[in-house]
Amino acid sequence: MKKIKSIMVWLAPTIIIMIAISVLFLENYQDVSEPPDNNWSRGLKVGTTSFVQEPFLHQTEDGERSITYLTNDGVQQNIYNENYELISDKNYNIPVDKFTSIFVNDDKLIYSNYYSMFNGETNEKIEDITEFYPLKEKLLYKKENALYLLHTDNMTSTQLLELEDENASLIVDQSEQGVHIISQSINTDGNLLTYYQLNENKIEEIGSTSFDVKSSEEVKDIQFTTHNGNYLLLMSTVQKQSSSGKMTNFYYFANTPIGENPDLKQVSFKDPHGNRELRELSDIKMKIIDDKPNLLFKAFGQTKTTFKDALQFNIYKAEVSNESPPTVTRLSNTPNSSSDPVWLNDTTVVWIDHGGEENNRIYLASTDQTVIDRTSGMTQSAFIQSLGKTIGMLSYSFLAAVITVLWFIWPLLFIVFITIANNRALDHDRSWIFYTGVLIYLVAALIFKGTIFTDAVMANAPSYLSFTGSSFIYLIGFALASLIILRYGAKVRDWSTLVQLSYFIGIHIAFVTVFFGPYLM
Repeated sequence: MKKIKSIMVWLAPTIIIMIAISVLFLENYQDVSEPPDNNWSRGLKVGTTSFVQEPFLHQTEDGERSITYLTNDGVQQNIYNENYELISDKNYNIPVDKFTSIFVNDDKLIYSNYYSMFNGETNEKIEDITEFYPLKEKLLYKKENALYLLHTDNMTSTQLLELEDENASLIVDQSEQGVHIISQSINTDGNLLTYYQLNENKIEEIGSTSFDVKSSEEVKDIQFTTHNGNYLLLMSTVQKQSSSGKMTNFYYFANTPIGENPDLKQVSFKDPHGNRELRELSDIKMKIIDDKPNLLFKAFGQTKTTFKDALQFNIYKAEVSNESPPTVTRLSNTPNSSSDPVWLNDTTVVWIDHGGEENNRIYLASTDQTVIDRTSGMTQSAFIQSLGKTIGMLSYSFLAAVITVLWFIWPLLFIVFITIANNRALDHDRSWIFYTGVLIYLVAALIFKGTIFTDAVMANAPSYLSFTGSSFIYLIGFALASLIILRYGAKVRDWSTLVQLSYFIGIHIAFVTVFFGPYLM
């Protein structure tokens, strides 16, 4: 029994500290493994790539899902059934680099190296190009000032359009309404948009419009689609000069009949998991879902998957309209930067999760219950990320031990005073010295508790640590626990008053450090 009491002096606080660390790990695992949204799955890994090029997605003639992406060995094509189970794959051995773009349809691969495009089966050059536009079912390309359609069955081309303005840029969209093209150029009237529709092998101009932007802004990107005779436009602009020196982006949306000038209205995208707006939207795609325009994009927003930085680039979608603010949904929730999102269908997206050189992961997320079930269990990556976040937070917690110097310096000065003024009392281990030292320490802790229990700590800490009056309750509760453990084993070990006081203060600070210290970051 005596041995047990002796061990409990160290065993009991160790158990309490291990419980605190375990609870912290479980909280971090919940944060790391949190689905991006209640109705969407966590990411299902479907491949790895060394490159940051968006995958090429399409549905085969048999209704199966095809995901094709670049690898060090060429191009990898994976075919999935309706439950996103891999049923076949194929590798195309072609030269690849960061400029390679691909198009796959009917088991035919066409790829571009930025300057030319090639037959993926033979690696023979098809044509020199200046732009490459791979769509779901058709392949368009630009050569000098002309736009062409490539017939992949015989590798011949049909010229669709010749641009009068050599500086004009083209934006191509394929939707249920067909293939539409916008020619964008700048003249004295402002930004000129000309709309074309592709019918079989011919292109038809269906309207033109113009718009102006503020003199302090310039157009950065335009995305569009068509629906029921209207064109839907999402324009991104950047402020030319900013007093803060930071790049500021603005976003404008219009839903306008084809042929009329766009009624552009500024829109913002609120972070669905934070208190601020999403920033730095890019990689934007537009799609009509249930007769409503939806945007798919990457943006800088809130996440709890990292131990320090609360913001990261993740994938989002937003339902937009002219009448109300966008409804934003987060589709990815990872500690690494995500980019290049692509629609596979209305309920499934694929994107690239940056993991470093030769370790970029390709993830799929869906509202399909099968995918939700497959990604809901514990995974090795989530476990490792949770462990890393826990260790990182604990490394910050040791700052608490440094900060609490304002707590324990006063009982230390008291001991120094007793040593000088009444050394005999210390030699005889008078109990009043211990209790006076404890009282001085607790009074100092309560007076200077703001050094640990800051507003930021209480905001970051979970509810069971941050309720009203929690700082007082935990300080007193830890003191009682430390005192009970000490009283249980100190007599057995025959500790002096000075050792007992040091033990009490050390255990109390250890409890505060391990419970509240991780939220000091």
